[in-house]
Amino acid sequence: MNSTFEPKIVKKRQRLLDGTEDLILSLYAKGMSVKDIQHHLDDLYGYELSTETILNITEKILEKAIEWQNRPLESIYPIIFMDATVLKIKVERNIKNTACYIMLGITIEGKKDILGIWISEENETSKYWLSILNEIKNRGVEMF
Repeated sequence: MNSTFEPKIVKKRQRLLDGTEDLILSLYAKGMSVKDIQHHLDDLYGYELSTETILNITEKILEKAIEWQNRPLESIYPIIFMDATVLKIKVERNIKNTACYIMLGITIEGKKDILGIWISEENETSKYWLSILNEIKNRGVEMF
């Protein structure tokens, strides 16, 4: 009988199987908690990982997000769309209104570029928009 399952061999000094980090990051990005990921890996693959290992892997997402948030921007965007939506988010058993600000720029070449996404616990305000505009100005966007 021909089986398509091929066992993976863990190489010497290798801590994770190839592709495990990508799988963990994908599950985390889809909203699974660290505990859920831990149980998922154990149930489906019989692969036990500590909470600390999973947290170390998912922290890479935060590092990349911070790097993306602080990246330099183009100096000119002929068109910029600015919008905010208020979401109800559960934080420590309480439901809070949270404003999610999004800014989309269209480059000179006509490509869409998300300039940033900002979260604020206060409702949409002109004062907060001003702080966002100052931030993108500091990241290289020329204001006319």
